[in-house]
Amino acid sequence: MQVRGRSIADLAALVAIAGAVGFLVLAAVVNGQGRVGFDEPIAALFTGLGVPAGAWRTITELGGLVLVPIGVGLVIALLSLRQYRLAVLVAVVLVGSALFTDHVKDFVARPRPPGDPLAPARGSSFPSGHTLESSVTYGLVALAAWRSRMRRGIRRAIVAAAIAIPVLVGLSRIGLGVHYPSDVLGGWLVGVTAVAATAWISAPWAVATTPWAVPRATEAADAPPHAGPGPIAPRHVVLLGLMGTGKTTIGHLLAAELGRPFRDSDADIEHRLGLTARELRDRDGTDALHALEARHLLDALADPVPAVIGAAASAIVDDACRAALRGPEVLAVWLRGDPAVLADRFPADGHRPAYGDEPAAFLAEQAAHRDPLFAEVAPLVVDLDDGSAEDVARRILAAIDGPR
Repeated sequence: MQVRGRSIADLAALVAIAGAVGFLVLAAVVNGQGRVGFDEPIAALFTGLGVPAGAWRTITELGGLVLVPIGVGLVIALLSLRQYRLAVLVAVVLVGSALFTDHVKDFVARPRPPGDPLAPARGSSFPSGHTLESSVTYGLVALAAWRSRMRRGIRRAIVAAAIAIPVLVGLSRIGLGVHYPSDVLGGWLVGVTAVAATAWISAPWAVATTPWAVPRATEAADAPPHAGPGPIAPRHVVLLGLMGTGKTTIGHLLAAELGRPFRDSDADIEHRLGLTARELRDRDGTDALHALEARHLLDALADPVPAVIGAAASAIVDDACRAALRGPEVLAVWLRGDPAVLADRFPADGHRPAYGDEPAAFLAEQAAHRDPLFAEVAPLVVDLDDGSAEDVARRILAAIDGPR
C-alpha cells in the first residue's frame, strides 16, 4: 500500500521521528519556562465545561491500572499466535514507556497545576503518565488489530476506539485539574512515537504466521456458501500459474462462489509490509521476496479456515510448498497459459517485479522450469484460452462439484 508515494513503513518511520522531535521541543520549553502559552486558556476551557467530576474520573480510569491486564493480554495473545518477536517488542515498549515516564517526570520536575484537583495525583506533572501510557497501550492494540484478519469493520472500530480513548483520557486529566494541557500533549506525542516506531521496526516481521494475523483480501467469506450439487469442496483451493494467468481475478470469483475468503499473495504481503513485490525485491533481493511468498503460501495452507488461495508463481520451487500442496485437504489448480499470450498481460502498474524488456522470453524460461513442478502437484489443469475469467472460474467450480 502506498501513501503519497511512500510506503506505510516509511510513513511510520517519519511519524515516529516527527513525534520524537515534537516531544523533545515541548520538553525543552517546559523545562526552561515552566509553562507553555496555551496551557492557561485551554485549561480554563475544559474546567469550565461543566462536565461532572464523576464523568472525568470514570474516563481517567481507562488510563490507570486497567492498562496492566490489557498490555499483558496483548502480549499473551501475540505469543499464542506465534508472533514471538512482536510480542517481545510490545512488552519492551510497554515496560519502557512506564520507565520513561518516571524518569522524565523526575528530570523535568514540573509542579502540578495550582488549585484543588478533582482527583488524587502523585509525582511531577510533565508528561501526563495516564495519557502517555494509555496512548502506548491502546495504540499497540490498534496496531495488532489492524494487522489482523478480523473483518474490516471490526478492525476499524478497534482502531477508532484506540484513538478515542487516549484522547479522552488526556482531556480528563485537564478537566480534573491534575495536568496542564502541555503535559497531556507530551503524553500523546510519546504515545504516537512509540506506536509508530513499533510499526516501523516490526514491518519486516509482519508476514502472516497465523490465521488471525493475515488480512482478508476480500469480504467473500460473508457471501452465501456455494450451493451447487456434488461433493463439498476441499478445505483449500490453490490457484497456481505463472504471472499473468489471472490468479487474482479468478480467485476473487471462486471465493465469492464458494463463500470463502480469498488469500492473495501480493495483496497480503503488501498489506503486511507496506511494500509492493517490486519494492521488496528491489530492497531485499529476489531470494528474500521468494522466501516471503513461500512463507505466505505455507501459512495460508495451515489456516483451518477454508479459503481460495492465489499463490505466487515462485512458491512452486519451494520443496515445503510442493509437499503442502499435495495434502489431502488441498486442491491445487494449475492455470496453464502460453507464455507469449501471458506476456501481453504482463502488469504495467508496477506492483510486480519487472524482469527485463522481454517478458515473453522471461515467461518462457520460467515455464520451462516451473511447468513440470506445477504438473507435479496439480491434479486439476485448466488451459487458458480466449474465454473470460468467469469461464475459467466456472470450469474450476464444475470440476470441484463433479466426481473427484
